[in-house]
Amino acid sequence: MSKNYLLLFFILAMSSKLFAQQLHHQMISSQASSIKTTSGLIVKQTIGQQSVSGNSKGEIIVQQGFNQSYWQKLLKDSNNPGFVISTFPNPFNDVLNFQFSSNLESSVDVSIFDSYGRSVFSQTVEVKDDLLKLVDLPVLPTAQYLVQLSGKNFKYFTLIIKI
Repeated sequence: MSKNYLLLFFILAMSSKLFAQQLHHQMISSQASSIKTTSGLIVKQTIGQQSVSGNSKGEIIVQQGFNQSYWQKLLKDSNNPGFVISTFPNPFNDVLNFQFSSNLESSVDVSIFDSYGRSVFSQTVEVKDDLLKLVDLPVLPTAQYLVQLSGKNFKYFTLIIKI
């Protein structure tokens, strides 16, 4: 009799796997909050997302989830170089271009950071015909990145998406 129960248990266990569902790269929900402690520390958090953690030197920055408020500060405070920089295609696959509305006639330092704040790409590139072309990006995994372009008289930040 116990052999039959064992066989029945085995069959039920195996059949339940056929109907199992798996949540993969999905977000069920997201909620965010922000508080300021009595010591003046601002804590921002997101709930219901896969988490990443951040770190910083100098001022204390703590991040949970994809609440990248520090990136928003960089994007907002990015100095206006006096000309327009267009990024295309964005999202991109292998090649990424930056079109400048005026002639730079100089090299530009390009830095790309992942969601952890780690530098994943750094290169000095010559701007030719007002176009900066990055072709060494197929090695980047699919994700969102922060790009910093630094030239003689400007520093510019933008977000890109690798597909």
